[in-house]
Amino acid sequence: MTDLWHKFTKWADYNRYTFILLFVAIVFSGSMLLTVGCQSKTTGLIDETPVTLPELNRQAVKVQQTLDAEKASIEMQIAQYNAKAEAMAAAYEAAAGDIQRQDEIKQQIFTGVLGIVQSVAGGTATVGDTIPIAGGLLGLAFGIGATIDNKRKDGIIKAKEIKVV
Repeated sequence: MTDLWHKFTKWADYNRYTFILLFVAIVFSGSMLLTVGCQSKTTGLIDETPVTLPELNRQAVKVQQTLDAEKASIEMQIAQYNAKAEAMAAAYEAAAGDIQRQDEIKQQIFTGVLGIVQSVAGGTATVGDTIPIAGGLLGLAFGIGATIDNKRKDGIIKAKEIKVV
């Protein structure tokens, strides 16, 4: 065995550069076979395991489908939010209009009562003056009754609309 080893070392010493180049060529060829022979891998999109290009493409399709489903869900939520916001704006406008009508009615009542009080307090009230006052009070009572009745009817209609939807 030592004789064979001795012959090899003697040959390597005599053919030093050939031996070095041969050794480098063998190492380089071996490393090329190992790297080229194996498929390239990278970290997967779904988990941290190494995947090849076909597996990466399949994962990309799955991820895209998941993202599309999430996008559709978010768009639906945005549409629902916009519908709620529009309904709230319409309800606000209706409520603000209702408050304004109530304030106008209160102002009319106050003006009518103030006129009666001034007429009575000034002693200028006559039977001729009381007829228009009585008519005004009757109209005022009719207007208040109609307003209350309309509110009740609006509540019934809204309740029916909610049941239908």
